[in-house]
Amino acid sequence: MNNLYELINKFIESIDNEETVKELKDSYNKIKNNKELVEKIKKYNETYDEKIREELINNEDIRNAKHLEAILNYMILDINKELKEISKKDGCRWK
Repeated sequence: MNNLYELINKFIESIDNEETVKELKDSYNKIKNNKELVEKIKKYNETYDEKIREELINNEDIRNAKHLEAILNYMILDINKELKEISKKDGCRWK
């Protein structure tokens, strides 16, 4: 069982070292450090103003983060697909 935990930890570490994940973390930090953008996000969450929404959608930092999120989501889908194939081959009982 310890071997399984070691493999899971190595897997998580390899994901953290993935370039897309690093870029996404940097992108989130860039957004968090932009006080004006954070205030705009807060104001949108309070008012749901369509004009503010459009400004947020058109913001380059947010667009970049959303793009990286989409790439990461596709990576997760691929991982899930592989895990499903492995469980079929090996007769895994974790269903």
